[in-house]
Amino acid sequence: MASLHDRLKEAPVSGKADDLLREKEEICQLIRRSCQLLDQEKYDAWLELFAENCVYNVVTWENVQAGYAFDLIRAPDKPHLAEWIGIVTGFHQVERVKSLHLLSTPLIELSPENQEAQSWAGFALYRTGRDGVTQLHCVGEYRDVLHKVDSGWRIQRREVLLHTSTLPGTLQVI
Repeated sequence: MASLHDRLKEAPVSGKADDLLREKEEICQLIRRSCQLLDQEKYDAWLELFAENCVYNVVTWENVQAGYAFDLIRAPDKPHLAEWIGIVTGFHQVERVKSLHLLSTPLIELSPENQEAQSWAGFALYRTGRDGVTQLHCVGEYRDVLHKVDSGWRIQRREVLLHTSTLPGTLQVI
């Protein structure tokens, strides 16, 4: 039986609907790629997925519900995000683990001009330690604002909303 994706590709669609599907698929690929690059520890390539004037922050669901303006991580632009990656990865040289992001299908809303989008995706992050034991590290949501540039889509703003309020071990790249 053909998958829904294959049936959509084969179905006759108008030019606008086809463009909309193509844009949404490019955005889905970008979000999935961001998880894959983190799992592969390819942080320079991961940074390239972000716009130069991006904002990246990680906050717990608890803090949002309580109205606290406290972010676990806040990078107001790409240079700060790169600096944070350098600090975190340098700190974790001793405690290397393998990670695996499991991602829900992103929900995407495109602007009428298809130049900006908002997306939401749930995720679960598993870590396998040196002892070979895999544990659930955290769960949460990626709330992204994306912009289209000449070279494709870039993440303009990513808010990582953690449902897990206490991270086991030390805070690592999410």
